[in-house]
Amino acid sequence: MSELLRIEGLTIAPALHPSRKLVKDVSFALDAGRTTCIVGESGSGKSLTALSVMGLLPPVLQRQSGRVLFQGNDLTTYSQLQLQDIRGKRIGMIFQEPMTSLNPVLNIGYKIG
Repeated sequence: MSELLRIEGLTIAPALHPSRKLVKDVSFALDAGRTTCIVGESGSGKSLTALSVMGLLPPVLQRQSGRVLFQGNDLTTYSQLQLQDIRGKRIGMIFQEPMTSLNPVLNIGYKIG
């Protein structure tokens, strides 16, 4: 199997309270063609980790450290325009409440249309 995604030392904190770590030093790797589940209690950082991979953290949060390697490319160095180009085409996310939330990857015109 080839490695598809690698998270190395990911740390996320509120921008206004950087000493309050919401995700601290998370590392894992996912292989192509394999199903992997990330489980944990509510509030343990699963969704924040996934949002960080997609480059979709809200502005009140910041990735303090870590790398997100997708097919060997560090997504943390990508611009929002570069991330938009791969979201939905090469990488995606299934949101927790898909029937009650808007997908931030799609623009509002597409959603309404």
